[in-house]
Amino acid sequence: MRSLRIAPAALLASFLAAAPAGGFQADGGPDFRGKLSLGAGSAHGLVGLNAEGGRGHWAGYLGLGFGNGLPVSGVAAGARWFGGLGDGPMLSLGLAYVVIENQDWLRGAIADWNTGPVASARFGWRLRLGWFTAEVGAGPALVRRQSTPAAATRWAASIDFDVGLGFEL
Repeated sequence: MRSLRIAPAALLASFLAAAPAGGFQADGGPDFRGKLSLGAGSAHGLVGLNAEGGRGHWAGYLGLGFGNGLPVSGVAAGARWFGGLGDGPMLSLGLAYVVIENQDWLRGAIADWNTGPVASARFGWRLRLGWFTAEVGAGPALVRRQSTPAAATRWAASIDFDVGLGFEL
């Protein structure tokens, strides 16, 4: 549960990291833009919502995942840089904490849970058509897996992805 206490600090850090030292107007971007999307990947807490706010080439985001019969199955925060003003090529750096249920389909029961933080860097593209957005990205990730009941905890290299459809606010 210690990781859940870190989530508010990670969110604040992601929004601060998204702000360039010279202020948001330094790159001539618009005052503010917001985006809300549904999607899959660590930026969406596995499968869920992603809210983003930013200016110019920079944005910060927060993701909440839903599923596994849990109120929240994932929490994510991160920062993004765009080649355009909120669209085009993008680089995302993010942290997430996710819970994955492993089913034992033969017995019809939950075999165990994998929980752990995910740190990732994703390269991708966002398409914006009016207020509609579509994005896709992938990149390397470092995942810490811990099964419950307390079994082995290990770090592993992985591939992270992000796919989302949404709209600008």
